[in-house]
Amino acid sequence: MIIVSSIFILCMTYHLSSRAIAAERRIISADEDIDGDGWSPPEDCDEGNPDIHPGAVEIPDNGVDENCDGSDAQTCYADADGDGYGDPYISFYSVDADCDDPGEAYSGTDCDDSNDSIHPGAAEEPDDGIDSDCDGSDGTITAIENASWSAIKALCRL
Repeated sequence: MIIVSSIFILCMTYHLSSRAIAAERRIISADEDIDGDGWSPPEDCDEGNPDIHPGAVEIPDNGVDENCDGSDAQTCYADADGDGYGDPYISFYSVDADCDDPGEAYSGTDCDDSNDSIHPGAAEEPDDGIDSDCDGSDGTITAIENASWSAIKALCRL
């Protein structure tokens, strides 16, 4: 009886281990939903992550295409004056994942989006009361900057 029981246990062990090995060697088909998100390749662009699939919520500007549409959502800023700098108070997600279309800008740093000559890096007209380069102040010329070289030399002799 002991021999029969031992053989039975040995056979059961063999069958169980054979199934385990077969399960490990199983080839995963290309259309199988491995991550359990309800989508399979080719629609699911990351079968190893259940948070990435068609219809998933896109998290902008993270470099990950969560909804499998081919690109990450990009935050753009409205550029009403077309100078390439957007209004910091009006942002949106670009439909085509870039901010190159008319009315879009990558940067929300324009301090006056109604005037295309006012933006970061614009030439400043001193003492005109307008902050043309969006640095927070108007470029003011001091008395010494206005003075001629001979006037400066005369002042230094005093």
